[in-house]
Amino acid sequence: MAASSLSAHGGTGLADRYLVGRVLHQGESSVVLEGWDRETDEKVEIKYVEGHSVSFKDSKEELMVKLHHPNLLNYIARYEEDDGIYYVREHADGGNLKELFSAHQAYTPCVSEEEIKYLAYQICLGLQYAHSQGVIHCDVKPENILLMKNGQVKITGFCLLKDELKDPDSRLKASQIGTLGYKALETFHSRFPEEMEFAIKADSYGAGATILFMLLGEENFYKPSGSLYDAVWQRILSRGIASLGMDFVAELLARNPLDRLSVHQMIYHPWLFDLPVSRPEPKPFVTRG
Repeated sequence: MAASSLSAHGGTGLADRYLVGRVLHQGESSVVLEGWDRETDEKVEIKYVEGHSVSFKDSKEELMVKLHHPNLLNYIARYEEDDGIYYVREHADGGNLKELFSAHQAYTPCVSEEEIKYLAYQICLGLQYAHSQGVIHCDVKPENILLMKNGQVKITGFCLLKDELKDPDSRLKASQIGTLGYKALETFHSRFPEEMEFAIKADSYGAGATILFMLLGEENFYKPSGSLYDAVWQRILSRGIASLGMDFVAELLARNPLDRLSVHQMIYHPWLFDLPVSRPEPKPFVTRG
């Protein structure tokens, strides 16, 4: 789908409100383009889905339009045109966690432990809200944790609805989603939990691995067998991370989902306890070279 063809729509459609720019991401049946709101001059992203029948993954866009939370990448509008559906969503101007932390070598992360705690806290809040609305992520990882320049977390990439857990085909597709190192063991081998209380624990695992990535500043923390290298905890200790932080990550990466924290429990863990429950404005993080 060429970006230039979008601007040809007349009437009261997408092009009347938004100016469309270059292609940001290209998929098999969808494309994400940059855009600008003609009224506010704010930058946005526009996802185009070809045709009027959406795929398993793209169907989540329909629900995301209805959800709104400070720590989700919120959807602003939906346009149904002759050639397909266009979803307008926020633009995260601070990149993603993978880009932020990968720019620095191991042992010298670009944000402090306190700043990592606040990023972790925001991830918890966003996932908790999504779970309360019956939405499961299935692929929590640094690339799906976007950032605003003021330090506000924006989670994207949700993949599964609670109602789909009873459908074997949907669970099979969900089990095929995820990224090695961030994917809970119980979701491998064409399995995905049927009960919501266990399904959301897969997101806890992904959140734990993402927080571990932030604490270490690198992703090389798993053996080929899937277990953590013993040196991981020594690396965290060498950084001066509080023992409560190590306990927090360990409880999220428990192999048995019954032993794993839910995101609701994460919010009240002692490691995050000194953070306020709510803030009027997100706390900016300080980038260090």
